[in-house]
Amino acid sequence: MKKLILSLTLTALSPLGFASVSSVDWKTTNDALLSYDSQSGLYWLDLTYTESETVSQVNNRLNNTDLTGFRYATIGEVIGLFANAGIIVNNDSVAHSSGEKVQFANLINLLGATQISGSVFRSIGVTGTTQGDNFLVSSLYLDQSTSRTNASIDLMNIGLQASATGGFDATTKFGHFLVTEPISNVPLPSMGWLFFGISLIFGKNLKVARSLSA
Repeated sequence: MKKLILSLTLTALSPLGFASVSSVDWKTTNDALLSYDSQSGLYWLDLTYTESETVSQVNNRLNNTDLTGFRYATIGEVIGLFANAGIIVNNDSVAHSSGEKVQFANLINLLGATQISGSVFRSIGVTGTTQGDNFLVSSLYLDQSTSRTNASIDLMNIGLQASATGGFDATTKFGHFLVTEPISNVPLPSMGWLFFGISLIFGKNLKVARSLSA
């Protein structure tokens, strides 16, 4: 629903995809819960799908639920996603970058806004990269009214309980940057059925060829 709010607010600025990153359905038609980065080959789960869950809760879901097959994205992969969406961030532990409003609008629209306050939209996510007991958190910020934008990678005292402190207050809502390479709920056809289909095609073609030669 937050994607819908953002897309309605930024209709003129937010097509479904930008650069190599585009929206993909996962569970149902038009759910737009995944974003596919054609440069990296990774599918990114909408941040709102794991909004305000602890790291421990997410790790449990990665092993036992519909999130099986996903994993935490590294900070390098997050930086790569931003770059492929047209937002350049320096590759260090604390980095800030600003960019065009349309680029931020598109990526926030794709990843889902975890926090909306008036004209301000934020997509905040925990990454799988740690330093000591802390997780690196990445944030996209867009103020529609002032066109102020910011992308940041910050060391936050989140820990396993993932209660945001440091640069965020206690009310900050965030998700988790999770990725997968295949879409796990789209089964590939087995080789048996594949060969069966091929044999049917060749069988029909052979019958047609025989009837024409007769």
